[in-house]
Formats: sequence, C-alpha cells, structure tokens
Amino acid sequence: DGVQIQEYLQSHYLNALAALAEALQGLPNIAGFGTMNEPSNGYICVKDLAKSEGFRNGYAPTPFEGMVLGEGIAQDVEVWSAGLMAMMRGKPARVENVDPKGVRAWKQGVDCLWKEAGVWGFDANGKPQLFKPDYFADVDFGNECFLPFAKRFTARMQSIFPKTMIFAEMPPADLSSLEFPQITSKDVPCAVNAMHWYDLVTLFTTTWRSYFTMDFATGKLVFGNAALRKLHQKQLAHTASFGRAKMGNAPTLIGETGIPYNMNDARAYVSGDFSAQVEAMDNTISNLESQLLSFTLWNYTADNSHKYGDLWNLEDLSISSPDSEALVRRISGVRRRDDSARGLRGFARPHARKIAGVPSQSEFVLATAEYVLEYSSETFESPVPTEIFVPYVQYPSGYRITASDGHFTIEKHEGYDVVKHQHDSKVHKHRVMVAPTKPIPGKFGHSNLPVYVALAVALASPYLEAYSRK
Repeated sequence: DGVQIQEYLQSHYLNALAALAEALQGLPNIAGFGTMNEPSNGYICVKDLAKSEGFRNGYAPTPFEGMVLGEGIAQDVEVWSAGLMAMMRGKPARVENVDPKGVRAWKQGVDCLWKEAGVWGFDANGKPQLFKPDYFADVDFGNECFLPFAKRFTARMQSIFPKTMIFAEMPPADLSSLEFPQITSKDVPCAVNAMHWYDLVTLFTTTWRSYFTMDFATGKLVFGNAALRKLHQKQLAHTASFGRAKMGNAPTLIGETGIPYNMNDARAYVSGDFSAQVEAMDNTISNLESQLLSFTLWNYTADNSHKYGDLWNLEDLSISSPDSEALVRRISGVRRRDDSARGLRGFARPHARKIAGVPSQSEFVLATAEYVLEYSSETFESPVPTEIFVPYVQYPSGYRITASDGHFTIEKHEGYDVVKHQHDSKVHKHRVMVAPTKPIPGKFGHSNLPVYVALAVALASPYLEAYSRK
C-alpha cells in the first residue's frame, strides 16, 4: 500500500486496540491495557546468524538456515529433544535434511528481504553463503524498538482512557539477554511492569520434575529441589527489579504464569490424579509468594477439552475443564461444586487480599497447610481491616487463627471464609497465622534420586556410544 512496513503493522495494531478501548468506554472494571503479549525481538540483537542458541525444542534452524529455507532451498537442520537427557548432554537428537522443494516464503517475483540487504547470497558455485553474520547485532531493541512503540501505544490508549494503567511487557527475561529500557513516568504514565514468568522446563517439556531445571540465561543445569526453587526465586526477583530500577519504582504484576495440565503424557486425564499438577503449581505460586509478587494465572478457559486443550495451538493451561469435571464425577460417582477445577489445592490457597499496611511475608506451605502473613503499619488505627481469603479445600477438618495482636472476625461464604484482622493501633508489626486444627496427612516430599540416576546415565552415555561403535 506504499506504507513502510513498520508503520503499516503498528498503525493497524494501534487502530485495533483503540477500537476495542472505545467499545469499552464507560465500563468501571477496566484496569488498563497491555502493550503487547510477549513481544519478540526476532533477529534483532542476534550476534551471529550462523548459530542457533537458547532453548531449542524440535527443529532448530539457525537464522541463516531459516533465511535459506525461506528461499525454498534444502538445509540440514538440528532437531532437538526437550527431554532431560538432551538438556544434560547439550546436543541435538539428530540432524535432518529439511527440503521445502522450491516452495518460497516470498511472493512470486519478490526477492528475500535479507538477501537484498546483503546479509546473505550465493557464492560462485551457487551455494548459499552468509556475508553479514552480525547484521542485527548492534540494535538496541529496548530503547530503539520497544520504547518508541510503548510511548505511542500509551498516548493512543490514554487519549481514550485517561490515566488508565499501561501494562508494559518486554520479551520474557529468562529467554533473552536484552537490556530493559529506562521508562520514565513521562514516557509511559501509570506504567506497570507486567513481564511474564513461567517454570520454563515444565512449560516446554510438559513434564514436572521437582529435582531438575535449567537456567536459560546461562545455559547451566540445576539439580535438586532446593536449588530449583532458589533459581526460580532469583528469576522472579530479577523480573520484579525492572519495575523498581527501570520504571521509576513502578509496581510489578506478573502478567502471566501457570502450568501445563497435560503434563506427564496427560496421565491425569485417565486416572484423575492431579498430584503432579498440584506440586508444579505449588512450586510456581510459592516462589511468587516468596517475592511478594502479584500475578495473574494463565488461564481459565471455560470450553477447555482434554483433546484440544485451551483451543489455541494445543496449549493446555486452564485451571478448569468440563472434561476434567466429567472425569472426576465418573470416578467418584458424586457431584461437587468444584469438580471442574484441576488440581484445586495447587491454586486455591490462603492469601491476603487486602492488607492494612506493608507486607513483609505472605506465604502458604502446602505440605502443612500453614499460611503466615506478616506486615507493618503506621501507629494510628486503620479504618479498614486486613482481609485473608481462606478456602475450605485446604482445611477439611477446620482451621485456627493465631494473631499477634488486635482481634479478628470470620465472614462465611460458600467454599471459603474471609478472615478480617483489625490490628492494634499501638503495635507496629503484626503476624497472622492460619493453620489446620489437625495435622495434614501425606506431606509432600521431593526425592532427588531420579536426578542422580539421570546424571549417571548422562556420564556413561558417551562411553556406551563409543563402545557400540567398536
């Protein structure tokens, strides 16, 4: 249409979001607008187009190989497995010849854009050759690409919804080494750091292993449950730091987190046993709690199915499913309100939904069903109490409340209580604990034995391969 491609794409995107905002005008429950869901920097900042780096699962062509494949030319491409052994060995499962059979990604008569720019071409023998491996290396994605877009997005949205919050989101920090830009309140007024975070090994492999993960920032493997949790907490602290250090002390809302419910070959969809999902979700939320982070779970899909998941790309992260409801009722023979929930104990947890002060701890231990809230307050009496959500699913035999000071009341609801704590105005620091009246049977444990076995196999594999070739 004679419009520069960046302007064409961004203007259409902004027009679409503006149309949505205009349609929502007048509604009281619009908190804000997100800049873009998990934006990708693509080739920008890639130092060497001849290398394939980061997490790889399935076909993993280098950027250069991708360009050549787009020209319809066959390439030998690495194929990676997301399994534990593949990660430990750091090698592709195989190399496979991928042949597009002359089918090009470009329109007839249009040359490859990167070939036109001199990034690659053909040598004297007609073989594809990379001329500029660092062509995209010197671009600052955060400051040169994301920030101008975010400023433009903000101006457009806030022209329709003045002072609405802008949930700013760069590419996921654990999958990139991009520099987060400095975002001032003038650039993006009412900004919120809304970066996403997932336990990536569990997400990508759809397998829960309490004893193993990978630090994608360094490529190093991490073994043992304590080390796994330490890494996840470090990642979350790093993500939250962007709000404080780069966005003028803006609040952080982890805009997306969750687990794949079809993990471990979807065995839970046959047995009805969601204990692995409960453990995986507990790991995710416990680490978020340790950093006092607000978050939104991805996701709730009302028409989720065991066969097609969330009805997008076969992802299956919904905390509820009609198919799971039917399964549970078929197995148990009874009907209960929360039957559609999958691994309910993992995400229906006690938490403070309102705090009359500043929290220093808000953590729930699933194994003991103990929840602790600690917070500090000013020396005057608060006009509103602190409120703690207490779901019955965690306390089948009831619970007790222990408060360091003040008094509390309990407000009853269907399936949960709200504990309201009015602290003593003469006391500065407060502690409220929710605990079961009877000990919870069957405590969770995390054995590291599987990782020792895997390590032994990984160490022995090269020798076994060498022996088999003799």
